[in-house]
Amino acid sequence: MPLLIPILKVQELTPEELDPLKDALLAHLRSQNTATRDQVEKNFHVTRGERVPAYAFTLQLLLETREAVPRPFVKPFNEEEARRIPPASGSPAGPGVGLPDLWSFPSEERMDFTLHADSYFLPGTLSVEDCRDCFQQGETGCKPCLGKGVESCPTCMGVGRQPCVYCKGSEKVPCLRCAGEGRLSSGEVGGRSAGCDACAGKGKFPCTHCSGGKLTCPACGGGGKKPCVKCLGQGKTVCASCGGQKKVISGQAFQSAFKPVQARSASLVERGPRDVLDLALQKAVDVGSLSLDMKESLEKQVKEADVPTPLRNALNELVEREKSYLSPNTRVVKRRLEMVEGSVVRISGYCSGQEFAYWMLPGTTQLIAEKDPLTSFGVSAATLAEEARAQGDWKKALSQAREALSYSPDHAVARDIFRAWNGKVIQDVVLAGGSGALIATVVQALWFWQIEKGLHKTGPFLWACGLQLTLGFLGAGVLAAILVRTRNYFSRGTVLALGCAGVFLLSTAAGQWSTRWRSVRAADQAVLDQELNTHFPYGYPEVFFEPDLVFLQNLNDTYKGTRVDLNPLQEALALQRALQARLVAQQAEFNEKVKAILLTGGSGVKKKYQLTKLRNRYSLMGVDVTRADEALQEDFTEKENTVPKKSNPTSRIQIRRGTSSKVTQKTSSRTKPRKSSQETKVRSGESLKNFPPTEPKQPRGKTSSSSSKKAWWE
Repeated sequence: MPLLIPILKVQELTPEELDPLKDALLAHLRSQNTATRDQVEKNFHVTRGERVPAYAFTLQLLLETREAVPRPFVKPFNEEEARRIPPASGSPAGPGVGLPDLWSFPSEERMDFTLHADSYFLPGTLSVEDCRDCFQQGETGCKPCLGKGVESCPTCMGVGRQPCVYCKGSEKVPCLRCAGEGRLSSGEVGGRSAGCDACAGKGKFPCTHCSGGKLTCPACGGGGKKPCVKCLGQGKTVCASCGGQKKVISGQAFQSAFKPVQARSASLVERGPRDVLDLALQKAVDVGSLSLDMKESLEKQVKEADVPTPLRNALNELVEREKSYLSPNTRVVKRRLEMVEGSVVRISGYCSGQEFAYWMLPGTTQLIAEKDPLTSFGVSAATLAEEARAQGDWKKALSQAREALSYSPDHAVARDIFRAWNGKVIQDVVLAGGSGALIATVVQALWFWQIEKGLHKTGPFLWACGLQLTLGFLGAGVLAAILVRTRNYFSRGTVLALGCAGVFLLSTAAGQWSTRWRSVRAADQAVLDQELNTHFPYGYPEVFFEPDLVFLQNLNDTYKGTRVDLNPLQEALALQRALQARLVAQQAEFNEKVKAILLTGGSGVKKKYQLTKLRNRYSLMGVDVTRADEALQEDFTEKENTVPKKSNPTSRIQIRRGTSSKVTQKTSSRTKPRKSSQETKVRSGESLKNFPPTEPKQPRGKTSSSSSKKAWWE
């Protein structure tokens, strides 16, 4: 049986109905493109207006899913239930017989689309049997209470007593007056407290509600037991298998589950954009539902239905959705088709030779363009622009692309032409500016490394190159403003050549100016001054020091070929050389004086004094006094080697006489202070001019192997 659906046809609008829609369309076009308002108003002609229906379908399905294999099933005996089992349409399973087709046995006819599940017997497999669970008694012992009819009280867990809620099982309750503290405060800061007269200072009273901290359980009255909730104290319950009938119906049954699902689709009566369908269904109304025949498949009913092609496609979507739910164990047992109806207006005509078609929803400002004349104008202009760009005529290409964007602001081809033009301008500008700046940089590099004198060229060179490249990009910006307006091929070439030359000359001039502002000479001078200040932080020394002379000579040799001011360096070098010459003369003079002192006669103490004085005076001049130190060491060595040989017998006498404390004290008092004072003056570099040499007296009883006029240390 074919599917009968009440479908409205497309209706043509009357002029009275079309006029307000035309005004709304013109207002929309004016707001979209003000540049072409006059052209639209003069050349806009509406030829037809149609009301196009739209339908949305909802297919309600009730699916039944059955188990693949029947299984034994038991139900309470019921004569009416047994009579309602229909006769079998096939042979049930038996010995030596394969499994039956469960879909050949009926389940039940559902009247609504709701979830449901039940078991259904196979005809020919039923039998009435005595209930084995209750032994034909119709009752069974209650399992929760084990047939006793009572169970433990859940409140007291069968004890019959529970902790007292007043004293919490402690048998004491706190005194209300002192809050269990046993003392009352005066309420003032720093006030004294007194014992509570209500509880005699104990803070608690014996609990009068309980005995031993326990109360009788109110749920069970202290018995610890209560009637069973399941059997209501009877100890027995109705048998779940036979329902108290003492008999059961047993047999083979299959499990069946019913599940409702929905499938939706929608379409216009005529073909149109998808957005138009959503627009048409904004004001849809319900047109009712249709129960479909279950004897034929939905696919066949849709195929034989007399509906427009777009609606047939929408119904075929429902057919495919239904097929996706089916399986060998699942079938459709009930169908219902629900429909809602909406409509939309289609206005068509032409504007400046271009067709247009708009979809509108009456009563709203929403509008969807199927064929936009402005878009058509934009497409035509963009096509001409693309052809002009292919021929190299950028002037025409940009003009047509601009016109295309005036009709359609988002036209991809026109925007691509402008992007290509901007890219070409940027490429030419970067090429011209970069080439001029790069050539100027190369020239500047040759100038620095071949002609410019100096050691520290890297900093000024990088500064000059950075300045030149910056000027190159700035010049490129100026060229960009000119090249954007220059679309002729030869004119563009001339502008690029002149721009490159201008950038080169400007960058070269900037580089030369930079060499004067941040010159190599200034860099060398800064490094030289830094090295001198680091080595001589307190100024040039007035004393000769050979590492200083070597340092100054190396600096002079390093910066000899540069243009730095070497006058302070050379003055310091001349001073060091003069100091060196004077030091050589002083060294020779010192050596002669030491030699003269050693060759002259006199006592060792006098020579020592003279050598020490001479050593102290010339050591302040930076002279090498090693010869004097060696001479002084030789004198002391001679003294130590001479004295013991001449005074062996006397030393024994001295040892014997040394036991006297008077002699020791006199000797120490005469010698130690004088020696300490002399050494202090020599070390501090003080003048020893007024310090007369003294000779200690010879101890008594001491003899000398030499003449008696000479001291023992000479």
